[in-house]
Amino acid sequence: MFDKLKKLFMDKQDQEADDKYILVPESEINETLKRDIVKLEEVGETYCKSL
Repeated sequence: MFDKLKKLFMDKQDQEADDKYILVPESEINETLKRDIVKLEEVGETYCKSL
């Protein structure tokens, strides 16, 4: 999973729309991660609206 994150942020040249999402197995998702994802989505929505 972390290799995909590294590639996402380090390899800007070959980035396509499909590569912007990282699949996380459901077994690795816990409640803290779910809350963090929701918070990040809310922040992203706020920035999109302001831009």
